[in-house]
Amino acid sequence: MNKLVAELFSNDTERIAKAESRLLKIRNPDSSLITALLPLATSRNFHAWCAAMAILSRFRGRKEIGRYLLRRLRGGDSYEREWAAHALADIPFEGSLNTLTRYANSSKNLKIRAASLGALIKLLRQFPRCKEHVRGIFEKASRSSAAQIRAVGFGGLVEMHDPKYDKRIRKTLCDRDPTIRKVLAPAWTECSG
Repeated sequence: MNKLVAELFSNDTERIAKAESRLLKIRNPDSSLITALLPLATSRNFHAWCAAMAILSRFRGRKEIGRYLLRRLRGGDSYEREWAAHALADIPFEGSLNTLTRYANSSKNLKIRAASLGALIKLLRQFPRCKEHVRGIFEKASRSSAAQIRAVGFGGLVEMHDPKYDKRIRKTLCDRDPTIRKVLAPAWTECSG
């Protein structure tokens, strides 16, 4: 198993793919596999990151994964913080709600802010009881001057399935910014159709 994990740290995409495939077949891995994979959750190698997410997502309930990602979100460089937020979207962890909320509301880095908002959308799907906690965040984001943030904010409003936002969302489907239309149209179609 350690040899397979070491393959994920390589720069060879074929070796990464083969190792991922074999690691996904392991039925009951011990916690050492999770510990070995955690550094890849914020890897700069996109292929290694995807492989780690595919494997780690099988262990969604494991708190050590969420705690590790939160540490990276709070204390890593901007790249690590962004990818930790993306990872928290793929592996929702209820304990991340307050930290993601803080970054979604106030991060000056738009990539980290958008990734945190995206993670909150997925967290909302996994834990619907956090709806009231995130409502104001999505409302604020949907009024942002940055199209990237506004798009994710509207995506969150669509995900809330609240009829009070329907008129505003329909109007936004005609937004002059193609980024907004591109993100919003599929989400709206999926939720309303």
